[in-house]
Amino acid sequence: MRFELAIDDSFFISSTQIGKIELKDLISKLKPMQKRRLSNFSKLAIGALLNLDEQLLEDEDWELVFASRHGDFHKTSELLTSLALKESVSPSGFSLSVHNAVAGMYSIFMQKKVPITAIAAGKDGLFAALTDAYIRLESKQISKVVVVLVDQSLPEQFAQYSDEQQKDYALAMVVSKVDERQGSRPHNLRFVRDQHVPHADDTAEPPVCEFAKWLDANQAQLNLSGSKQNWAIKRLN
Repeated sequence: MRFELAIDDSFFISSTQIGKIELKDLISKLKPMQKRRLSNFSKLAIGALLNLDEQLLEDEDWELVFASRHGDFHKTSELLTSLALKESVSPSGFSLSVHNAVAGMYSIFMQKKVPITAIAAGKDGLFAALTDAYIRLESKQISKVVVVLVDQSLPEQFAQYSDEQQKDYALAMVVSKVDERQGSRPHNLRFVRDQHVPHADDTAEPPVCEFAKWLDANQAQLNLSGSKQNWAIKRLN
């Protein structure tokens, strides 16, 4: 399998930037009442989306793909603890813990009436999200897809079950079809599923973080592996 995508804009924040960049600054465009509803996970996801180029998202000729391995698992963990202690569970806490809640809040807060897909694909979340974006661009009359990938380090009591480095991160991207006439775009990329790329070990960085760092580097190719898929990513410009 192979496909090509242009990345017209991107914003990435990870554990190394958090602290230097305050989460509250990422969501400064929101109203105070909206901010109060957000967990750190939600701030990462929505904050990354709010830092994309607004001019690219002025019309509604785009769709949103939200991907996360664990979702807002800190909130879910709190709910599970309440249940174990036979305490009452907050209805609003439950509604905000579901996997597509953050994408829905972004749509409501920013009044973006666009179709949304929520994906949970383990270590393969990056590949699943970009494949979904490509299919949407090829099969529908839309000019771009916004992809956001976000995760947090697991809560302490679940850290022993991790199979990759634990990091807080969010990557938001505006992707479109590759057009050779528009060579000024920052990144024109080819994605090739490659059976010969070695699988990552449990100490490897999440593929999203490796990909985001590579976008800002000068390397021509990046090899990435998840739990079921291996990909070679090449620059076309």
